[in-house]
Amino acid sequence: MEYLAMLIQAQEWQGAGHKAGPLTASWSAMQWASLVGTILLAVGLLALILIALRRHSRYKAVGVVSESELADIKEEIAKAEQKTTGEVMVVLLERSDRHPAAYWLAAISMLFVGSLVLGAWLPWHQPGLLLLVQLGLAAFGFALTKGLPDLHSRFISQARAQEMVDEQAIQEFHRLELRETKGRTGILLMVSLLEHRVVVLADEGINSKVDENTWSQVQQGILGHIRGGQMGQGLLEGVRTSGAVLAEHFPGDGGSEDLPNVVDVRHE
Repeated sequence: MEYLAMLIQAQEWQGAGHKAGPLTASWSAMQWASLVGTILLAVGLLALILIALRRHSRYKAVGVVSESELADIKEEIAKAEQKTTGEVMVVLLERSDRHPAAYWLAAISMLFVGSLVLGAWLPWHQPGLLLLVQLGLAAFGFALTKGLPDLHSRFISQARAQEMVDEQAIQEFHRLELRETKGRTGILLMVSLLEHRVVVLADEGINSKVDENTWSQVQQGILGHIRGGQMGQGLLEGVRTSGAVLAEHFPGDGGSEDLPNVVDVRHE
């Protein structure tokens, strides 16, 4: 705040036609500091934008898994369910929530950082013009996160991401009627791209016999493949492992299935 006050005083001093004094003598140093800060901000922001553009396709549910991979996953589900009375379903979403607060957080951050770094160049003695510039900075931050999911995800807290994904998984579990399986033996494998989360949700019939660490290992296995850019392979392995666990604890007789095999890929 002291820095901004000095900038305003310097502008008012020069605007009134006074000669350069002790305050304006340091003004040049402030300008150089602001210029360096502006360059660093621009370079850092450009780097984040380029990274976000390179990763843009990772946040598109449709296409991140090829048609052949989807066919393989469905086939693996069918194979698994021939050996068990349980059910396995897969859901791949672009996001579990819109997270609108993240847009506004990005806008406020851009306004604050931009005002601080560009302080030497802002029209502090012209409130109307200053407000317009600051609104432009905020709008720029808002638009960037709106158009680039990778930047958007950086403004979502870990707690918020986990809460929304867990809630979405429960909704998907009920929507797909996995709670209607015989013996309560349904399993949902859900990936939410924006939040970078994988959920393995098993019904109470399974959890009464299977240790929770088993599903954590399945989850970590899927995440490992995703980090390596192998979403389809990760889901395939997740289905295969889940099917093996079900076959061990809930063996089937190869009869008809209770529910259709589902691999649901959608925007949100």
